[in-house]
Amino acid sequence: NWFFLRRRRPPRTTQGRSSAAADVYKRQVWSPDGTRLALALPTAYDVDIFTISADGSSFENITQHGAYDLWPAWSPDGRMLAFVSDRLQCPSWVPDEPGSCSALDAAPPTSGNLFVLDVETGSVQQVSDMTVDGPPVWVSNLQVAFTTGLSDPFAAESAIWIVNVRAGTVRKVAG
Repeated sequence: NWFFLRRRRPPRTTQGRSSAAADVYKRQVWSPDGTRLALALPTAYDVDIFTISADGSSFENITQHGAYDLWPAWSPDGRMLAFVSDRLQCPSWVPDEPGSCSALDAAPPTSGNLFVLDVETGSVQQVSDMTVDGPPVWVSNLQVAFTTGLSDPFAAESAIWIVNVRAGTVRKVAG
């Protein structure tokens, strides 16, 4: 595929890291109607979210950002995709770009902030300022559940939260 041809150095691996880090590349999710598969794939220097049609006729990078976009999750109606991204902390992993987090010893991220992509328009909206460290889960067409503090052994607490993506309200439900 074209993205393998663009690669200028080997991708950062998650070998030997937490299971959350390894899951970044394993999570593929079918749209509710079964017509599209969403998955996170490494590109030249980052990880983007792609969709592939069930018949293989369409393959599209839907996030196209220099950051690591992880753990896609379809809304129940298939109109939105929630995902976790480090784009606020590391706007780019491309070497020598302003704000790049690229370094030979830099570990790939295993957390980030929660974002929602409108599949029809392509617009992306940040829906939480908290550091999310696991795949988001849709509770309804407007609510997404997420976790904080699970991957940090030194975190004071871990919790489960629900955000209303339209209203922007976040509430703690456990922890």
